Amino acid sequence: MVEHKVKNETVRQECAIMEMIKFIKARRREWNLHVERAERNRLIRAARDFIPGGRRTRSRSKKRWKEGCLSSPSDQA
Repeated sequence: MVEHKVKNETVRQECAIMEMIKFIKARRREWNLHVERAERNRLIRAARDFIPGGRRTRSRSKKRWKEGCLSSPSDQA
């Protein structure tokens, strides 16, 4: 019995499928641009730009959605 192993990267290239991380980052950029075009008084814009007061608990991550979305361009491949 002969096993034929094909790397995931090869299958993605042949099927023109984007890597999951690149796909997620691209969709976040698209969504951010969509929200940016919205009027300032729209709920989606207010929710994105909202900065809560107070401190986060120890177990919470330090980045918020907007900070992760607007990280350095080298991260957004």
